[in-house]
Amino acid sequence: MSGRLLILGADVHEHATVVRVQIHAVLEPAGGAPARLVRTSIAAAKVDTIVGPTVWKLLRDQPVLLSALAQHRSVEITDMPLLPGGDLVWENHRARAGEDADPFATARLQLAAATPPAVTPLDRHPVRIAEPVFVEGYKTDGQTIDLGGSKLALDLDRLPSAGPLTPALVKASTACIGLVRWDGGQWSLQPLAVQASVKKQPVAAHNGDWALGPTDPKVAKAESKNGDVVAVLRERAGRLLRK
Repeated sequence: MSGRLLILGADVHEHATVVRVQIHAVLEPAGGAPARLVRTSIAAAKVDTIVGPTVWKLLRDQPVLLSALAQHRSVEITDMPLLPGGDLVWENHRARAGEDADPFATARLQLAAATPPAVTPLDRHPVRIAEPVFVEGYKTDGQTIDLGGSKLALDLDRLPSAGPLTPALVKASTACIGLVRWDGGQWSLQPLAVQASVKKQPVAAHNGDWALGPTDPKVAKAESKNGDVVAVLRERAGRLLRK
């Protein structure tokens, strides 16, 4: 596939030995075909001492995608492989950074009309459900959101420590890009990005905002104080391999 990729949000999976970032996006195919929903993933092996914002350093071999996440830019892709289930097989050399693209503008204007991928019968299991949605104008108590009388649980356990999105920001939010999931016999909404009001000032927070490094001064100071953990571990591993 070739065209323009408009990122909606990033779902960060942190585990003891691996980190994976799954990006949900709207693809505008070259040639004027209808926009479609797609996903793409990048991953890296890790050790359990690499946690929080530091995990992004393991993914530095994907500079185009990391820049697009942190700077809220579109991505121009050329001949990128697309699997039948809607997953782009990410290849950095087939992508280049595009213009500024606000994920909330994309969600408001294009998400509802984008064509979702077809799911094969053998893949139709509830555990696979992660449907991108956009909601706004709701009320929330921090645990559920009230959509005009219908309540939906918030899945805050999936908020990653590698980004600025916190339960407090979710509670203060008025708009959210998230993934609707089915788990434990109920539907829930996993936030990927929110717009909120903090001290009467509008704030937007996205899971991928720290892809090029923390933007929160306190977190950045703590990171610099600890040094480059990834570089130290790689140097030590290289020493062991040379012996």
